[in-house]
Amino acid sequence: MTEPEQTPDLSPLARTITRDGKAVRIDIYEDGEGGWILEVVDEHGNSTVWDDAFPSEREALDEALNTIDEDGIDSLIGSPVCALKPADLNQPLSRAELNELDEFLADESIEATSMDVSTLQGFLAAIVIGPRAVHLPEWLPWVWDMQEGQAEAKFDNREQADRIMSLLVRHYNTVVHTFLDDPASFEPVFTLRNQWGAAEWCEGFILGFQFSDEAWSLLSAEEPTWFAPFLRLGTDDGIHLTTKLGDAERWMNEVTPSLEKIHAYWKDKRVRQPGGVVQHETRLGGQKAAAQAVRGGPKIGRNDPCPCRSGKKFKKCCGAVDALGALH
Repeated sequence: MTEPEQTPDLSPLARTITRDGKAVRIDIYEDGEGGWILEVVDEHGNSTVWDDAFPSEREALDEALNTIDEDGIDSLIGSPVCALKPADLNQPLSRAELNELDEFLADESIEATSMDVSTLQGFLAAIVIGPRAVHLPEWLPWVWDMQEGQAEAKFDNREQADRIMSLLVRHYNTVVHTFLDDPASFEPVFTLRNQWGAAEWCEGFILGFQFSDEAWSLLSAEEPTWFAPFLRLGTDDGIHLTTKLGDAERWMNEVTPSLEKIHAYWKDKRVRQPGGVVQHETRLGGQKAAAQAVRGGPKIGRNDPCPCRSGKKFKKCCGAVDALGALH
């Protein structure tokens, strides 16, 4: 079997720069496509990421140093992103906080393209247990736009932005810590609330393959049974067959055991641990093209009229059925 892709390395040119008693960290790391991503993080955890990759790590470093020399180090330093301490960013989301995050993702400005909480957790699970580290600037745009990774979230104010970003970071960190500490204890959100479907969760998991397509494809070909739950619950053909056979519960029960096996495989192959906990928020502009869509047809917004013609909103009708019913 061909070896999976190597974890992208942080450049040896990465460094901490101090000016006028203030410090920022310059991180330069591979983008997986021959370029170099430049990120500058201040003491508060604020992150500045350049939209375009640089041809070389030296050019990326020069750009950061020139910015500091010409615009001053203060141009790369923001205010504390929120009142949360680093330890707080490792706290799992409560049920109420999951609902709060889901409501934001259902906002009219992004609901046509955004993930819901179930899709999001599946997506994060693939990122965390996968073959290489996927940095937050790479995956965040796909949360707002799961089709192309181009749309941006619109916040009412800085406080709302801080709040939503802290929820996302905590949600991600919880997945990281669960697989580091006790993979068998991982609990998909579709077991917590009827509105969060297993189909959406598995769709998100499959979407997470896009960052290492070849490595995931090779593993799925060698160990097809590990991927059966996600294909049966998260693809059009799989959902059709699952609905016909009425065995959705079986495949939902197989999700966590399959995740354990995949996690153990990639953990053994990786040079270092997956992405790791996030201590800051960030935004990134342009992204590479989206992977092929998993499910056909236009996405039904949660505030759209239900296609069953009941006259109710989707989230109050068929979008709120139990997890088995979500596989329609």
